Amino acid sequence: MADLQSEIILIAKLGSILAGLSGYYFWIVKPMAIFNERQKQNKKDIEELKKMRDEFTTLKAEHD
Repeated sequence: MADLQSEIILIAKLGSILAGLSGYYFWIVKPMAIFNERQKQNKKDIEELKKMRDEFTTLKAEHD
């Protein structure tokens, strides 16, 4: 009976470790990766807007 109880405790400990690791992945690691991808896309969009602004400024100066 003591062996069965120790096995149950071991399984509970391993399950809690697995639950902790999966929680860490889904609530910390994955959202950070998504956030980083969005930041990269935002930086790319800002660079494109800067190019468009520079081209507009050049065309405006040539027109005047």
